Amino acid sequence: MAADTVEAFLKDRVNEAGIAQKWDLLCAYRRRWEQRAGRIGRITGTYFGPVTGGSAAQHLLESMLAQWKSLRQASVELIRHFGETPLGHHRIHDWARAPRGSVDPLRKPPIEDSG
Repeated sequence: MAADTVEAFLKDRVNEAGIAQKWDLLCAYRRRWEQRAGRIGRITGTYFGPVTGGSAAQHLLESMLAQWKSLRQASVELIRHFGETPLGHHRIHDWARAPRGSVDPLRKPPIEDSG
């Protein structure tokens, strides 16, 4: 699902195209975000400042979007700086943890010739 659609849903912009058709999946994403926000807040520490009213998950979302402009960009920056993602870790995100110049973590290692 497009990060823009998830972002619109998390920001309660439910009138936007595509949201009504994916309601159940988006609700699952919201629950996952609310579960992960505490962990992300602990990992990022004071990077986004103190929680100022409302839920911690909502404050973190608003702070991330103020800092990085979109959920798509926030996902990239969270991976780059903290090794975390807004909605959970997936194999595709392993590239952020690999040292520069190393083998692509998504590729299978070459089969070694034993003979």
